[in-house]
Amino acid sequence: LSIILNQFFYQVDEREQVIVKQFDKVVKIVINEKTDEVVKAIEENPKFGDIAISDRKGLHVKIPFIQSVERFTSMILTYDTESREVITKDKKKLVLDNYAVWRIVNPALFYTSLGNERSANTKLDDIIYSKLNEEIGKVDSHVVISDKEYVTSMLERVEQSTNEQMAGYGVEVVNMRIKRTDFPVDNHGHIFNRMNTERQKSAMQYRSEGQEEAQKIRSEADREATIIEAQAY
Repeated sequence: LSIILNQFFYQVDEREQVIVKQFDKVVKIVINEKTDEVVKAIEENPKFGDIAISDRKGLHVKIPFIQSVERFTSMILTYDTESREVITKDKKKLVLDNYAVWRIVNPALFYTSLGNERSANTKLDDIIYSKLNEEIGKVDSHVVISDKEYVTSMLERVEQSTNEQMAGYGVEVVNMRIKRTDFPVDNHGHIFNRMNTERQKSAMQYRSEGQEEAQKIRSEADREATIIEAQAY
């Protein structure tokens, strides 16, 4: 009985979206929110004909043996890239470790253009890395490392540009962050040597100032000793 019922009905959970296919052609989608953007993207895409769009979760009816259901998550997904090098305006190399949070907003477009989460992550990786590299190449390294206000506005621009390019794939980036910005390992020795030199320079300055102050104290003590001795005589 269960097998027979599954041929006539299908259940859509709150955590998922589905597309209904008939002979490998998408004829219906059940999504989280039936927005104007989703409807427009479906209507203007020549791949699709008259597709039914629903945002009602629960029990749905399908034509047995002819129609099949493909399921996609409606939950937030995370794209986490590998650390990679970027070059700043002052020709410094930085190692960038970033991630993005995204979701499927149009399963029909997602199914026909990407098909799965791995392909989506690869596409996001190409677009985000390219745009980040472009933005970081406009400023010096110290800005990327220490200027939080600039980094925030830069990420907003990257997110907007990414969403414009990913709209045709049924994907929306919700948030984007840089986890770590650092110099390459090859540069660590140079940085350490420079820091060591700066510390030695500071230490010499402190020692010099200390010796000068000690000499003043000794001179003052000798003077007072001379005065006391003279008064005693």
